[in-house]
Formats: sequence, C-alpha cells, structure tokens
Amino acid sequence: MNRRLTLAPGAAPWQEWSWSTWGLIFLVLLVLPVFVNSSYVLHTAVSFFIWAVVNEMWNLVMGYGGIPSFGQLALFGVGGYASGMLAVYAHVNPWITMPVGALVAGVVGLLLGLPVLRLRGVYVVLLTLAFHQIIYLTIVTDDTKITGGGFGLRVPSLGLDRLGPEHELMAYYWVALVLFAVSTYSIFRVVNSRVGLAFKALRDSEAYAVSRGISPFRYKLLLFFISAVFTGLAGAFYGHYLKVMAPGMLSFAQMTNLLAMLVIGGWGSFGGPIVGTLLLTVLNELLKDVDRFRLLLLGAAMVLFVVTMPRGVVPTMTDVFKLWFGPKEETKEEVSGSDSEEAGA
Repeated sequence: MNRRLTLAPGAAPWQEWSWSTWGLIFLVLLVLPVFVNSSYVLHTAVSFFIWAVVNEMWNLVMGYGGIPSFGQLALFGVGGYASGMLAVYAHVNPWITMPVGALVAGVVGLLLGLPVLRLRGVYVVLLTLAFHQIIYLTIVTDDTKITGGGFGLRVPSLGLDRLGPEHELMAYYWVALVLFAVSTYSIFRVVNSRVGLAFKALRDSEAYAVSRGISPFRYKLLLFFISAVFTGLAGAFYGHYLKVMAPGMLSFAQMTNLLAMLVIGGWGSFGGPIVGTLLLTVLNELLKDVDRFRLLLLGAAMVLFVVTMPRGVVPTMTDVFKLWFGPKEETKEEVSGSDSEEAGA
C-alpha cells in the first residue's frame, strides 16, 4: 500500500510524496558516502544532520507548541556533557552513555517546563535565556574542571575508529543519518497525531483547547520532554563524534545561527527547520574563504530572506505552488453565472 504523507488536498508536491519516495531519498543518502569520497563533504553532512535534529525539536516547541523557549541549545549541552562526563569519569561505554545523556536532558527539560508553563510571552523568553546562561556559565566557570571549564572536556569516541580511517567517518555519517531520520519520522508522527492536534490547538487558542478538555500542563510538559530527549541525544552524539564538548557549542552566536536557520526555513512548518539548516550550512561553507566578511554577508542574506519571505522558505514556496497549481476557487460571478444557466435549463 502506497500511503501518502499529506492530509490536505491541493498540497505542494513535496507534501504528497509517498513512503516509497521518502524511502528512496533515504536510500540515496545512505549510499552517498560510497560514491562521495570526501571527508569534508561527509563532515559537513554530519554537522547538518545534527543541527537539523536540534532545529526540528526547537520547532516542535516554538513552531507547533507556540512556546517562545530559548533553552534548546542548553539542553543540547546537558545531553552532551552528561554523556561525556559519564564516559570519562565512570568509564561507561559511550553507546550506553548517549541514551543516558538524552534521558538526563529530558528530565532537565521537564524541570524547565514546570516554571515555563506558569509564564507567558516575554517572561518565557527571559526565563529560558537565563536557563541557557546558567548552564553556559556553570560550564565555563567550573573551578573543579569536572566539565573541563572553558577549555572543554575531552570525551572518548564511539569506537568507530576500529573500522579504519577510511571507514570511520562513513560510519559516523550513517549513525547521524539514522538519528536524523528517526527524529524526522518522530516529528511527523507526533504532529499528525491527536497529540499534535492538541499542541496546535493550545498554540492557536488555549482557552478553546481547555474548553475541549485538553490539558495544557500535561501536553506542554510532554512537548518539552520529547524535544529535550532528542536534542540531548544529538548533543551526546556530536560530542563523541568530535571527541570534545566545548562551551563554544553553547555560545550566543551559535544560538543566533540556529534561530536564523529556523526563521529562514519557516518555523511551524514540517520541512522548515530542515531546509533552513541546509541553506545556512551551505551558505556558511561557501563563505568560509571570505571569513573576514562572512558574518556581514550572512547577515545581509538573512535580512534578504526575512524581507522577501517573512514566513520562511517552505511556507512561502508552498503558498506559491498552491497559488499557481492548486485548485482554483470559483469567483462570485462564476457561481452566479452557473446558477443562472441551471435556472434557464
């Protein structure tokens, strides 16, 4: 059976792709390292997969949940440092510490969600930014050096180096791809379930959602937990991939970069975080040779995207497709004309 992923008629073609189409795309990405013998391309792809996961989960909270949280990058760090410290000091296998780090991030996400649910608007922004700064400064100013302080924490790899230098990066690519695929599929299942409808109902009109029996407390805590677990897992994997967890990963500049990816792609849309992450990743790499003007050019590109497509690339392209190729709505003149012909007949 060739099930389609779309729920609405007249959707853009990328919203109507069947499971077999998505499976083919995954297969192409799966065999890509076999034909692309470039460590640079594979490393860039791994980074793309990881940051796409983080943005997908941030979009789940901000785009679908309507909660202006800025603690996502801190949860990334919590997962990464929890996994790294457990592997370094307890000598636990990193393949075990990664899911543990994800669960630690999930618990921290729940604890963050408790006060956030009592606040609204700018107060949520301030609280989550404060949470991010607390995590960041705790790591940087750690006098005990348990976290490695400002120099970062060296963590063991996943042991894929035993495959040999030619296959190690390829194996990391495949693990990152699977993580990205599982994250994307999970987002799709959540968003198109009754839970996802509850998220969107609470975002659009919490009073109406409550009147229909939807519990804001329960559903929003679930939102924070799901988002934090996947974000923490991404942080744990990335740390073991780079063999270091550094506070620079949690810098305000990195948060701004991720936010730009989300806004450019289109938050609140399924493919927005993926497209935004891809565009900014490619743009960053293209401008690396002009590092002196890179930030200036990136800023100009962001302004251009925001001005020309304020809702993001994916929502804008979807609207354009529907406008040109979607089903046309009958005008009043056409409706009255058809009624007159029927009356005359």
